[in-house]
Amino acid sequence: MRIGFLGGTGPEGKGLALRFAMAGHEIYIGSRDINKSQEASSQILKELKPLMPILPVIRGESNENTCRYSEVLFITVPFNAQSELVGGLKYLLANQIIVSTVVPMIFKNGKPSTIAVEEGSAAEQIQKIIPTKKIISAFHSVSAVELLNPHSIIEGDVVICGDDQKAKDVIIELTKNIKDLRAIDGGDLDSSSIIENITVLLLTINKKYKTRTNIQIKGIDNG
Repeated sequence: MRIGFLGGTGPEGKGLALRFAMAGHEIYIGSRDINKSQEASSQILKELKPLMPILPVIRGESNENTCRYSEVLFITVPFNAQSELVGGLKYLLANQIIVSTVVPMIFKNGKPSTIAVEEGSAAEQIQKIIPTKKIISAFHSVSAVELLNPHSIIEGDVVICGDDQKAKDVIIELTKNIKDLRAIDGGDLDSSSIIENITVLLLTINKKYKTRTNIQIKGIDNG
């Protein structure tokens, strides 16, 4: 698939891009600064060169071109940048599946805390800006640090929420491309606020125990 990352030069965007590139997908890293996106794509290719005999397509592009070229788009910016980013690109967002990885949070004195979102969640805010049912919420609790290391084993569950089942199924299948991650259908998009808030809790736990945690849901045999 052609997978793009809007605001994709940060750890989350680059980490997911690397993992999906390892699975053979065509990757577009988007940024307002084309130099940053090209640098990010070069970094990923450098990581993959010793591991893959044939390198996948990974291109650094503007956010606009990333929208034009991609079938699936990941939003990988901080929450305070999301509204402006999506609003400025909404004329290019019509048929793609749009995946929000965004967590509405701030740090106060080094402590993470949630931000109240008028629409209910970061994902629902996107849906208000772009009136499409193909908005999916996923990958909030997966460590960007681990994603960026192609040798890391990442165990845990990715809870995937959305109102369009076909779009959700596409992201469920993409999740399976990352070894040892399991996709869990978390229901409609209005459940997104729950997993976004859990991610803030996990960050608090990580800070206390100096580790990187993920979630795992027991009792499901075929998630």
